[in-house]
Amino acid sequence: FVILAALIIAPVAKALAWSVILSFITYPLFTFLDRRLFKQKMTNVAAGLNTLIILFLVILPMIGIGATIVREAYRLYFFLISWLTHSGNGGVSLDFLWSLPIGMKILEYVPGIRTVPWLGDVAASVLSWSATFLTEMSKEILGNLMRLVITLVIVTVSSFFLTRDGHLIIQFIKDVLPLTEERKEEIFMQSRRMVQAVLYGVIFTAGVQGVLGGIGWWFCKLDNPVFFGALMFLFAMIPFIGTPAIWIPGAVFLYLHGETKSALILLLWGGAVVSSIDNFIRPIFISEGSKAHILLIFIGILGGLATLGFLGLFIGPLILSVSVFLLDGYRKIVYTKNHPEAVLWPSVQHEEE
Repeated sequence: FVILAALIIAPVAKALAWSVILSFITYPLFTFLDRRLFKQKMTNVAAGLNTLIILFLVILPMIGIGATIVREAYRLYFFLISWLTHSGNGGVSLDFLWSLPIGMKILEYVPGIRTVPWLGDVAASVLSWSATFLTEMSKEILGNLMRLVITLVIVTVSSFFLTRDGHLIIQFIKDVLPLTEERKEEIFMQSRRMVQAVLYGVIFTAGVQGVLGGIGWWFCKLDNPVFFGALMFLFAMIPFIGTPAIWIPGAVFLYLHGETKSALILLLWGGAVVSSIDNFIRPIFISEGSKAHILLIFIGILGGLATLGFLGLFIGPLILSVSVFLLDGYRKIVYTKNHPEAVLWPSVQHEEE
């Protein structure tokens, strides 16, 4: 029956995962409505209002932003087509590149680059990869209309019940865990902190950085600010890379086009605001003791993207973080009971200290 249940849930698993994420994010609002505003006398109304807020303030704007990103991505793609290909035979040519101000700058500093034989093949490979990437992202964000409608219905309905009855589901899971009450509370407390670390500390912070980066991109009159703001959002979640992977090339592009003032503004905005804002925002969402390990976030984001697409950005780090904590908690119960000198996983060790 567990296998049959898994087969039934599998087709709607992604929609349910979105419901869990959105319900968790907005649960403090539901608690305020239920306990403070309605005094726990109109729980269904509070859950309904919270679901409407999820629908109109989160889901529908996400669909609109996704549609904008897709449109901007296709604009960028067709710009690359006109940039790198002949209109006649479909072959790749770099003549148009060398005729641009940035191309002439490159030829000025590296005059021999024009005769490099494999440069056209590299450009063709980059163009092919870009087309594939943009196509896959478009399918992931929008999909077909029927699937989008079904997903919207599932997320809306399940968000209502997850918000209203989420505490009962958690209690059910606690009841079936074969652990002591103390261990159950410890696991759920640390799991909740891990969820907060991933959702609030990483994703929300990256969202703010993406918005600020897009504003700077637009202010400096660069094309496709929504698309490149979305790229900054994605790169902001990748450790050791971050938003400079986007705004530094943008500043270089402006400088090579003679826009020295705009290039300097973008550099200052990117360095002083976009890349530094996480130092102020992250502590608001999470405490240092509950921060997910940076290696788990790094692997979780890349592996989650490869496995689950856009949803993997949220689920990948979360699954790895909670899984490692559960395994370390098991090791703590079984092994360190007789070996107190054993070294714990950094997050657990920090918590113990």
